[in-house]
Formats: sequence, C-alpha cells, structure tokens
Amino acid sequence: MSSISKKDLRDRTNEFRVITTTLKRRQKEDIEKKSSSGSRLSNNEQISSKKQKSEFSIKAKLIAKEISSTTLILEELVSLTSRRTMFEDFTADINALTIQVKQNISKINEKIQELQNYINKTNTGGKQITQHNSNVVLLLQSQLANTSTTFKDVLETRRECDRGDDIRAWWYIPAVGAYDIRATGCGAENRQSDRGGAYEHIRSTTRAFELL
Repeated sequence: MSSISKKDLRDRTNEFRVITTTLKRRQKEDIEKKSSSGSRLSNNEQISSKKQKSEFSIKAKLIAKEISSTTLILEELVSLTSRRTMFEDFTADINALTIQVKQNISKINEKIQELQNYINKTNTGGKQITQHNSNVVLLLQSQLANTSTTFKDVLETRRECDRGDDIRAWWYIPAVGAYDIRATGCGAENRQSDRGGAYEHIRSTTRAFELL
C-alpha cells in the first residue's frame, strides 16, 4: 500500500474560501435580481393603477360637465316656460330646448353606464379605489336623476299652462282690446315655484361636482 507524502497533501483552504465566496456572491445576485424583478412588477402595477384612476377621473369629470351644462339649459327652459303668455309665445325656443335636454339626458345616461362598465373591467386598483369610483358613479346617477325629475316637472307645468291658455283665451274681449287678468299665461306662483326648484337643483349639482 503506497504511502502518501506531505508533498501530496495540498492545503485547499484558500480554494474552498474562493468557492464559498463565489457561491455567496451568486446567491446575492440572484436575490437582487428577483427583488428587482418584483419591484419592477410592483412599479408597473402602480403605474397601471394610476393610469386607470386618471382615465376614470377624466371620464367622470366630462360627464359631470355635461350634466352641469344640461342643467343650465334646463334653467333657460324654466325661464321661457314661466314667461310665456298668450301674447308672448316662445314655443319654438321651448321646443328646441326641450329636445336638447331630452337628448342630453339620454346620452349622459349611456355614458354613466359606460363608466360603470369601465370600473367592472378595470377592477385592479384595490378595494379603496374601486369603492371611491363606485361612489362617484352613484353621485353622477343621483345628479342626473335630479335633472330628469326637474325636467319632467317643467314639462308638466308647460302642459298645465297650455291647457290654461286654451281656457283663458275665451276671456279675451276683441271689441275692447283688453283681456281678463286670467289670460296672463302661467301665474307668478307657478313661475316662482318652478324657478326656485330648478335653481336649487343647479346649486346642489354644482356643489356635488366639487367633490369629484
């Protein structure tokens, strides 16, 4: 059996240390790569969330502006309807504004539904953001409902005034060139009621939009 001399025994301590150091460095690099990759993923998710929030805000504010604009048109409609008499007719203007308000309400309703669908499709921003967006949609729906209710009230008032004009026309006295006080279209009481309700709606709408 051959003997092993001291010359054959080499000190491999340094080699072991080099290998150990190399392995530790590689492990550290792997950890840093994974951490960097996860960080990039997290950053991408944050960017995506901010982008979705920005897009939602833009869409919501545009709808809010359309509701506000429609409300102002409704204010003008209220004014013309209350000023109308047998001898001062704004029928053409009233009809044009009525059609415009009706079309606007229909379009805004569709856009609010699209906004709700947008929330459902991009529900990746976290529970808090999703809840906030849903609250904004509810606010827009509420304001549109208020606008629609006021619009219906104005139309009903107009129908009542039209019926009243037909009745009051019989009180007109052509020979004298005068007419009974009941021939003066919608009364001041109706005018004040309509304007007060519509204007209060405009103010509440404006305050609500400031929360967006």
